[in-house]
Amino acid sequence: VGNTSALADHKDYFTFLDVAEEVLRVEPSVYFVVLGDGPLKKEIHDYAKGKTQADRIIFAGFREDIPKIIKELDLFLITSKTEGLGTSILDAFASQIPVVATAAGGIPELVEDGRTGLLCPVKEVNQLVNAVQQLKQNEVLRKELVTKAYEKVQSFSKKNTAEATLKVYATVFS
Repeated sequence: VGNTSALADHKDYFTFLDVAEEVLRVEPSVYFVVLGDGPLKKEIHDYAKGKTQADRIIFAGFREDIPKIIKELDLFLITSKTEGLGTSILDAFASQIPVVATAAGGIPELVEDGRTGLLCPVKEVNQLVNAVQQLKQNEVLRKELVTKAYEKVQSFSKKNTAEATLKVYATVFS
């Protein structure tokens, strides 16, 4: 289970780590991977050290090979408390990784609950844990979500984004 976001306040890695601790109580063989760096690195690392099975939480730091590494994840977990769009979710969609996310900011525009991923309220650790476990146990649901998410991410191609932007410009300047 992993995430590829900056170690910043709005990403709420403290909730991510709380979810990790609860999942690891039931599934001690799972690894949680954090790919990223940022201003809260020390605080987040220190918080992780206090968790049971902290050895199952891996901090890989900033990486430039995210497209390669993300494909190794079985599940993408984003626990933001505020968010613009959440482009790391698009990376997960494109890599065909199922997503569990919080309903923060623009995330619900991407993660449609039960369609392109599972959406939970912000800071609701128990609901996030249940969603992670549900995807771990339900292969049919995982495949359905991945298929719909992959279809959705196609609308964010360079061509589609450029065409949509051109339409906006045409409306504004006509």
